[in-house]
Amino acid sequence: YVLVRTKDFKVLFISSRFQEVFHIAKERIVVDVQVLKEMVEERVYRDFMKQYQSWNQENSFKYSFKMKDVDQWFVLTVSAIENGKYHLFAFYDHSEDVLKEKDYLKQIETTKNESEYKASFLSRTPMNGIIGMLTLARNTQDTKQEDYYLQQAQDISQYLLSLINEVLDMSRMEAGKLELENKPFNIYHLEPQLN
Repeated sequence: YVLVRTKDFKVLFISSRFQEVFHIAKERIVVDVQVLKEMVEERVYRDFMKQYQSWNQENSFKYSFKMKDVDQWFVLTVSAIENGKYHLFAFYDHSEDVLKEKDYLKQIETTKNESEYKASFLSRTPMNGIIGMLTLARNTQDTKQEDYYLQQAQDISQYLLSLINEVLDMSRMEAGKLELENKPFNIYHLEPQLN
């Protein structure tokens, strides 16, 4: 925590934990509050100051930032005390949350890439089967053999369509837009497919 008098921006209080976390001596901050500027990149500091100066002081003001040169993220909450006479700066280290989120997003991306690879592989195989069966059907003179090849092509086409539908359903689930269908079906029609 850092407590500042707003009229002259004089630092009145600094918690002992602040020095441990930010590695800036209390004495240095008391003399020059601008030393806080060294904690972050210049553009982050400018953005913070712009938002801080336009803050209405009615509610707490929150700002998230990353420390310069280290993987540490903080949420800074500024509260106005005694009608804005003082500002209390409270720093919360949320590095662990950010790192967990980054790890989670990386896992999602890896899973997504694996799913895309599997979908690509699984769709190419039946497509090659369809093309092969149709080519064989075209090149045969035997009608029975031609019917067999065409039936195989139709079966593989149905399988490919079900794969495409599953991939599309997965995409809808990832986007949070999957709608379940409620319609009757005959379970005994599934029996031949299960055997």
